[in-house]
Amino acid sequence: MNKSIRTLVIMLAAFASIQAFGQKKGEPVEVYPMPVSEQTKLITYQDVVPMKAEPAVLYDRAFEWAKHFFQNPTKVIQTADKEKGVIVCRSNMKIHTTAKDGKTEVMAGIVTYELKIEARDGRYRYTITNFTCKNGQVTQACEQWLDSSKPEWTPVRNKHLEEVDTNIKALIESLENGMEPKEEVKDDW
Repeated sequence: MNKSIRTLVIMLAAFASIQAFGQKKGEPVEVYPMPVSEQTKLITYQDVVPMKAEPAVLYDRAFEWAKHFFQNPTKVIQTADKEKGVIVCRSNMKIHTTAKDGKTEVMAGIVTYELKIEARDGRYRYTITNFTCKNGQVTQACEQWLDSSKPEWTPVRNKHLEEVDTNIKALIESLENGMEPKEEVKDDW
């Protein structure tokens, strides 16, 4: 390899390593994108879903979904008010990190969140918010993970945010499927 090509290769390798390792502690980096409410400044998933049904029917579907989705629905369902058409659930999920061996995933903490389902005539709304993480004796709001300029921020927070996002999107998909009307089976014998 001639000298100028070798120099170019060395310079490119050095530049790549500067890009990879050149970030200083406390210097902001791109954080995994999460939906944040402009009003509350909290991580919030919210949508209004149009659906032709009365509030009582939508409430019943949401309640049935919650009873089947959560492992311990009697503990998770905090409020179930059919008259107001509101269900509030408080649940959690485990988040993981890679162990020192680089292969094994170990639990890094438990993220707790609140799910509120509101039924109205011809629509329902879900709101998922109030995310906190408990790791040992420390409990913190997950919004702290959104500021990479903080000295305590580490790149593993992006993995945690992505894991939370993936789990919540699966919950939303399950809820939306559970809210669809069920086909009535006709017994024409």
